[in-house]
Amino acid sequence: MTSNSYWKENLGAASLRLLIAMLCLTLFQPQLTSQTPGDRNSYYRLQLKHGGQYVDADHCTTTVGLSNQSDWENGACQLWRFVPAGGGWSRLQLKHGGQYLDADHCTTTLTLNSGSDWENGACQLWRLVPVASGVRID
Repeated sequence: MTSNSYWKENLGAASLRLLIAMLCLTLFQPQLTSQTPGDRNSYYRLQLKHGGQYVDADHCTTTVGLSNQSDWENGACQLWRFVPAGGGWSRLQLKHGGQYLDADHCTTTLTLNSGSDWENGACQLWRLVPVASGVRID
Protein backbone atom coordinates (compact mmCIF):
# COMPACT_ATOMS: atom_id res chain seq x y z
CA MET A 1 0.00 0.00 0.00
CA THR A 2 1.43 3.38 -0.92
CA SER A 3 1.67 6.24 1.54
CA ASN A 4 -0.95 8.25 -0.37
CA SER A 5 -3.49 5.41 -0.42
CA TYR A 6 -2.96 4.86 3.31
CA TRP A 7 -3.84 8.51 4.05
CA LYS A 8 -6.89 8.48 1.78
CA GLU A 9 -8.27 5.24 3.24
CA ASN A 10 -7.88 6.46 6.80
CA LEU A 11 -9.18 10.07 6.63
CA GLY A 12 -12.57 9.20 8.17
CA ALA A 13 -10.98 7.39 11.09
CA ALA A 14 -8.43 10.19 11.46
CA SER A 15 -11.24 12.75 11.63
CA LEU A 16 -12.84 10.93 14.53
CA ARG A 17 -9.48 10.51 16.23
CA LEU A 18 -8.78 14.23 15.88
CA LEU A 19 -11.99 15.11 17.68
CA ILE A 20 -11.17 12.64 20.44
CA ALA A 21 -7.64 14.08 20.69
CA MET A 22 -9.07 17.58 21.10
CA LEU A 23 -11.23 16.32 23.96
CA CYS A 24 -8.22 14.63 25.54
CA LEU A 25 -6.32 17.91 25.31
CA THR A 26 -8.94 19.42 27.59
CA LEU A 27 -8.27 16.76 30.21
CA PHE A 28 -4.52 17.41 30.21
CA GLN A 29 -4.78 21.22 30.47
CA PRO A 30 -6.67 21.66 33.78
CA GLN A 31 -4.77 24.82 34.77
CA LEU A 32 -6.35 26.81 31.92
CA THR A 33 -9.47 28.73 32.82
CA SER A 34 -10.69 29.73 29.37
CA GLN A 35 -11.97 27.47 26.60
CA THR A 36 -9.06 28.58 24.43
CA PRO A 37 -5.74 27.19 25.66
CA GLY A 38 -2.76 29.45 26.15
CA ASP A 39 -2.21 32.59 24.20
CA ARG A 40 -2.17 33.24 20.47
CA ASN A 41 1.59 32.63 20.33
CA SER A 42 1.53 29.20 22.01
CA TYR A 43 1.64 26.10 19.84
CA TYR A 44 0.40 22.64 20.84
CA ARG A 45 0.67 19.11 19.54
CA LEU A 46 -2.64 17.25 19.61
CA GLN A 47 -2.02 13.71 20.80
CA LEU A 48 -4.44 10.81 20.57
CA LYS A 49 -4.55 8.93 23.85
CA HIS A 50 -4.75 5.50 22.18
CA GLY A 51 -1.43 4.83 20.48
CA GLY A 52 0.06 8.25 21.25
CA GLN A 53 0.06 9.52 17.67
CA TYR A 54 -0.26 13.22 16.82
CA VAL A 55 -2.51 15.18 14.45
CA ASP A 56 -0.22 15.79 11.50
CA ALA A 57 -0.31 17.64 8.20
CA ASP A 58 1.52 15.01 6.14
CA HIS A 59 4.81 16.65 5.10
CA CYS A 60 3.07 20.01 5.71
CA THR A 61 0.58 19.44 2.88
CA THR A 62 -3.20 19.76 3.16
CA THR A 63 -3.52 16.02 3.95
CA VAL A 64 -4.37 15.71 7.66
CA GLY A 65 -4.03 12.48 9.60
CA LEU A 66 -2.18 10.91 12.51
CA SER A 67 1.49 10.02 12.78
CA ASN A 68 4.24 9.54 15.29
CA GLN A 69 6.51 12.42 16.16
CA SER A 70 7.67 14.14 12.99
CA ASP A 71 10.84 16.11 12.43
CA TRP A 72 9.70 17.33 8.99
CA GLU A 73 10.17 21.14 8.96
CA ASN A 74 11.41 20.87 12.57
CA GLY A 75 8.06 19.41 13.66
CA ALA A 76 6.01 22.38 12.38
CA CYS A 77 3.59 20.01 10.59
CA GLN A 78 2.31 18.91 14.02
CA LEU A 79 2.22 22.28 15.77
CA TRP A 80 -1.15 24.00 16.14
CA ARG A 81 -2.32 27.18 17.80
CA PHE A 82 -5.77 28.32 18.78
CA VAL A 83 -6.83 31.56 17.09
CA PRO A 84 -9.91 32.97 18.89
CA ALA A 85 -12.84 33.64 16.57
CA GLY A 86 -15.39 34.80 19.17
CA GLY A 87 -18.14 33.15 21.14
CA GLY A 88 -15.79 30.52 22.59
CA TRP A 89 -14.84 29.24 19.12
CA SER A 90 -11.33 29.15 17.65
CA ARG A 91 -9.61 28.25 14.44
CA LEU A 92 -6.73 25.76 14.70
CA GLN A 93 -3.79 27.13 12.73
CA LEU A 94 -0.85 25.01 11.60
CA LYS A 95 2.50 26.62 12.36
CA HIS A 96 3.97 25.77 8.96
CA GLY A 97 2.22 27.84 6.30
CA GLY A 98 -0.46 29.28 8.60
CA GLN A 99 -3.39 27.34 7.13
CA TYR A 100 -6.34 26.30 9.28
CA LEU A 101 -7.83 22.93 10.12
CA ASP A 102 -10.91 22.67 7.93
CA ALA A 103 -13.77 20.19 7.70
CA ASP A 104 -13.98 20.30 3.90
CA HIS A 105 -17.39 21.79 3.09
CA CYS A 106 -18.41 20.80 6.65
CA THR A 107 -18.05 17.07 5.92
CA THR A 108 -16.02 14.49 7.87
CA THR A 109 -13.00 15.04 5.61
CA LEU A 110 -10.36 17.08 7.41
CA THR A 111 -7.88 19.13 5.45
CA LEU A 112 -6.07 22.46 5.63
CA ASN A 113 -7.37 25.67 4.09
CA SER A 114 -6.10 29.24 4.28
CA GLY A 115 -9.62 30.57 4.77
CA SER A 116 -13.16 29.43 4.21
CA ASP A 117 -16.45 31.24 3.95
CA TRP A 118 -18.44 28.00 3.50
CA GLU A 119 -21.31 28.12 6.03
CA ASN A 120 -19.98 31.51 7.13
CA GLY A 121 -16.66 29.92 8.12
CA ALA A 122 -18.23 27.38 10.50
CA CYS A 123 -16.25 24.52 8.93
CA GLN A 124 -13.08 25.94 10.52
CA LEU A 125 -14.43 26.75 13.97
CA TRP A 126 -13.55 24.46 16.87
CA ARG A 127 -13.86 24.53 20.65
CA LEU A 128 -12.82 22.35 23.53
CA VAL A 129 -15.79 20.78 25.23
CA PRO A 130 -15.26 19.80 28.87
CA VAL A 131 -16.25 16.25 29.70
CA ALA A 132 -18.03 15.58 32.99
CA SER A 133 -15.99 13.32 35.25
CA GLY A 134 -16.98 9.71 34.97
CA VAL A 135 -18.44 10.15 31.47
CA ARG A 136 -17.08 7.67 28.97
CA ILE A 137 -16.73 8.70 25.33
CA ASP A 138 -16.76 5.79 22.89
